[in-house]
Amino acid sequence: MSWLSMGWWGGSAGAAIINPGLPAGPCFCRPEGCCGLRRRAGGHALKCVDTRRHFEGKIGARTGVFRPVIHQGACMKVTCGREALNQAFQVASSVVPVRSTVPILQNVKVTAQGQGAKGTLEVVGNDLEIGVRFTVGGEAAGAAVPVDVAEEGVLVLPASRVSGLLRESQDEQVTLESEGSLATLRLKDGRYKIVGTDPADYPDLPPFDPRQAVKVETADFSSMIRRTLFATSEESTRYALTGVLLDLREQDLRLVASDGKRMAFVKKKTAGGGKPVKVIVPPKALQLLDRVLGEADAVVQLQVEENQVKMQTSRAMIFSRLIEGNFPEYEDVIPKGADRKISVPAAAFHSAMRRAALMTSDKGRAVKLAFGKNRLRIETRAAEIGESEIDLPIEHAGEPLDIVFNPDYFLDFLRVVEEETLTFELKDRNTAAVLRVAGGDYTYLVMPLKIDL
Repeated sequence: MSWLSMGWWGGSAGAAIINPGLPAGPCFCRPEGCCGLRRRAGGHALKCVDTRRHFEGKIGARTGVFRPVIHQGACMKVTCGREALNQAFQVASSVVPVRSTVPILQNVKVTAQGQGAKGTLEVVGNDLEIGVRFTVGGEAAGAAVPVDVAEEGVLVLPASRVSGLLRESQDEQVTLESEGSLATLRLKDGRYKIVGTDPADYPDLPPFDPRQAVKVETADFSSMIRRTLFATSEESTRYALTGVLLDLREQDLRLVASDGKRMAFVKKKTAGGGKPVKVIVPPKALQLLDRVLGEADAVVQLQVEENQVKMQTSRAMIFSRLIEGNFPEYEDVIPKGADRKISVPAAAFHSAMRRAALMTSDKGRAVKLAFGKNRLRIETRAAEIGESEIDLPIEHAGEPLDIVFNPDYFLDFLRVVEEETLTFELKDRNTAAVLRVAGGDYTYLVMPLKIDL
């Protein structure tokens, strides 16, 4: 596709420039007006700056062909491992919107800093709600593949196109050069010239202040994310429940998620100088953090502010705006006074629940847990499928108790449990079941179904 489709009537004031790729809207241009033309030797020069895109070019006096003029800026030249750069682009691209009313957000910002083999390459993606800065190279990032910076510089490049090129290549090394905003990506078997965008227009991420951060061990926080994310609500009408509650206290950090039918609650010790606060974090931000955590990360630093949260690792800084709303008082939801505490082997229960779920229908996802003397029987019954009974040995000497649940709520929970034993805390068939693991840091609550099976 040509840069511009145009009509030509001749004369310095007689040129009409049309760009079908730009939406209609006001143009805030130079004093001579939108797309004003000025005569120069060799043809007419054009320059237009609007709120969405910056383009410059030159119209040939004889041919009428528009040729882009590259924005002036510092030249960049950097060489690094393709796999490391590909990872950085994939992470940054994960927050880039597919469509946006602000086209520059469909790009990523690449910054080369330092000199020689100790240089770094920062790749930034930002959709104004969630942003990430991923660093390749440098001692702080603990990178196995060094970055060789010959010339420092900044580029803003189309995310999907560059990500695709890096992903499809099998080369070990890649060189990225620039002349103004025109980038050249050099691989072993090819060279790709890519037109970029003015870096001055790209929105910056807010700075991270480690003095205001709390620290959580990486293994702990990664586990906390996996043990809560699955319980968030997908219903837009319950906006506050679509995120994960981050409850920061003086000595510990708590993550809580609920969709109104179940609740996952996990807590871990923290270190740092953060103030007690409760905020709701979008699941996408926590998924992104879990994705970028690496072996070099001993701790994750969290900085929580009034309307945003920032999370820092050795290689990445993630920024996210918070979800507005009031999260329920989760501690009040947990039933008190359960008179039955029954231990169940986690692996055997998981296997039995998977098999029982296969004997349920989409219309009737229900299993009955029948707690008897030293036995847990899992039963299903569906007219169009059939029925099943699975027995597990347990230690239980109390009165029999039958409760019906949705099997999917147990399967989601069991996928993230690593402990060997679960403890059921039960009261009656109409009260939520509470499941705990050894150590007491992880609590899962699931509501029963009020049906007979």
